Parts: sequence; structure tokens; C-alpha cells
Amino acid sequence: MAGSISFRLSGSVLEWARTSMGYTMEQAAKKVGVPSERYEAWEKGDKLPTYKQLEELAEKVYNRPLAILLLTEPPKEVSIQKDFRNLSNSEITDLSPEIRLALRKAKRYQLILDEVASTDEPIKFKEFKVSIDDDPFSASKRFRTFLGLSLNEQKSWRYEEAFRNFKKVIESIGIYVFQIKMPMQDARAFCLTGKFPIIVLNKDDSKNGRIFSIFHEACHIFFNTNDVFRDSSNGVLNKDYEKIEAFCNQFAASFLVPDESFQNDIKHFDIGDTQTNDNDIQRLARIYNVSNEVIARKFLLLRLISEEFFWKKKRLWDSMAKSAKERENEKLKDQDPKGINQGIKIISDKGRPYVASVVNAFQQGLISSSDLSNYLETKLYHLPKIIERLNS
Repeated sequence: MAGSISFRLSGSVLEWARTSMGYTMEQAAKKVGVPSERYEAWEKGDKLPTYKQLEELAEKVYNRPLAILLLTEPPKEVSIQKDFRNLSNSEITDLSPEIRLALRKAKRYQLILDEVASTDEPIKFKEFKVSIDDDPFSASKRFRTFLGLSLNEQKSWRYEEAFRNFKKVIESIGIYVFQIKMPMQDARAFCLTGKFPIIVLNKDDSKNGRIFSIFHEACHIFFNTNDVFRDSSNGVLNKDYEKIEAFCNQFAASFLVPDESFQNDIKHFDIGDTQTNDNDIQRLARIYNVSNEVIARKFLLLRLISEEFFWKKKRLWDSMAKSAKERENEKLKDQDPKGINQGIKIISDKGRPYVASVVNAFQQGLISSSDLSNYLETKLYHLPKIIERLNS
């Protein structure tokens, strides 16, 4: 046919693209709008999709560059099993396409940082050392000293500013913090270690829930272990990682709510075995600028509440967090008639250090305008708002 585009397609590449996203043939076929039998014929090599269908597969279904689908054989990628040894094979099989894409994005962000980030200054996070033989409570105390963050300063913050301030403190030691929407049952957060370590927080979690995740994942980075942080009720950890996971849970909780101070507050407010209630939890959460869940976990460790009470409340708080997030998204549509202010959104999602590194590289002529748009995943006309937000 005149004007038609001729191309070859490897069925094994198409299968790789589908399975790496966790889709069945039926799901992939539905997303591209064809019968499953036709899609199966594409992977078998019996038929070819149209060029438009191939573009839709690349852009809308598999989130891959079109050129990758035109390779003659699947490219080599490090498997999720190798990246995250704390997950069992069954858990990896059940991971949603959303978190698989988030994991891929995070690894890409690390590659971009390797290109644009300055390496002139020493990487501070490497100066803090932990060992599995350490006491997590003592380690959290050392880390507070390392950061130069006193408990009094933490308590002085306004409640609504706590997440931003904790995030800024972790970013100041060379750890990059991103936020991506993922199914909560898949992950509350995850981290990737390396020269440019990354923490990815779940945007569907509450802000105060994300605070705990920041310090939990930072602890894994100190152990140089990649991690997918999930609620303990959702899956079973690989045995090799149980000790580190328990350590990081205790480290994060003890950093945010130091034991000695917490015990003093329990005595001060006369909280006892038979009278711990929602008001006690909420009061202490406000004092320490943390989530209700962090306080409830401390109560649970002290056996001031039951497991049943904890999980019942957690489900309620998760539901409330989701509603609060929806309201927050509405507020972000501030004065921008086209929707959410992109300067706010991009810096919120990708973190100020990452965005600043990309913008600085562009301004120094190290990357092109096309690279800038690609690395920030936005249109060039949003650049003035991004720079304005960086300078605020």
C-alpha cells in the first residue's frame, strides 16, 4: 500500500516488553484494543500490528521507546529479583504494572543523575555507618546528631510543615527523594542504593505516613540494600532480610519518637494499660509531628494496645489519607487555569535536588532543551514556573 511503513517485529521482544510490565496477553490486548487472539499472533510472529498499534504499545501500554520494540532481541535488564532480594518470587510475580514502571523510572533517574549531578562535594550520607550488630535505638540517636536535628527543633515545626522539613533534611546528605503514585498494597516506598541513592515514596500514602518511610528507607541505604517497604500484613519477607527490616523499623520509629522522651510523655499524660485511646495517639502524633501510625506502633511495642486495635485503626487512617490526598490535589490547582501548577508538581514529585541538577546542567549547556524536557518529564513552556519555584 502506498505510504505504508514497513518494519520487522520480534515476537520475543514483544513478549519481554509485556512480561516486564506484568501484563497477561489478555490485558495487553485489551489495552491496545484488539482481540487477545490477534495479540497472541503478534508475539508468535504470525501477524504484524499496524505501525499505529505499535506506537500505542510502546507509548501507552509498555512505556518504552518505540525503537526498543523494533530490536531483534530483548535488551538485557537487571531483573527485579536481583534488585530486590527481600521480595519472594510470588510477590514479584504479583507486582502491579504501576510499581514495575515506578521501579524502572527510579533506575532511569539514577542514570540521569550520573550525567547531570555535581560530584565536586563529598557525599555526606556515606559518612554515616551502621551494622546489624548495632543497637537500632543507639544508631537512631547517632543519626540525629549526624543530621544536627534536635528533638526540640522537630517538635517546634508546624504540623503541616513536618514532611517537607524531614524530606529536606534527608536530601541534604545526598539522598534523592521522589514521589510516585503506586498501589499501596504493592509498596509504601522503595529505595535504590548506589552513587546516587534514591528513595521513592508512595503519593497515595499520607504525608506523615511518608515521613516514617523516608527514615525506614534511609536506613536500608546505610545498609546498602535495595528495599521495597510493604506493610508486614501484606507478605512474608525473605529470611535473609528479616533482621535488617526489623532494624530499620526500629531505627525509623526511634529516630522520629525517641524512647526516653516517649516514656516521659506517657507518664506525663498518665497513659496506662486500660485507657489508651484515639485521643492519646493523636495528641502524641501532634507533639512529635509524625503519623498516628508511628505512635500506635510504639504503643503496640509497649503492649498498650492490641494487634487487632492497631490494624483496625491503620485501615481507617489509610482510608482517611487517601481522601486527604484527593483534597490536596484540588488545592494544588492554585492559580493555574490549565490545572496543577507544574512548578509545584515537578519539584514535589522529583525533589528539589534532582530538578535543580537537571536545570543547572541545561543552563550550563551540558544537556539540550530536548534532554531537559525528557529528564523532567514535562513540556519546555513549564520551565519558567519550575525555575520560579526553585528560586522561592
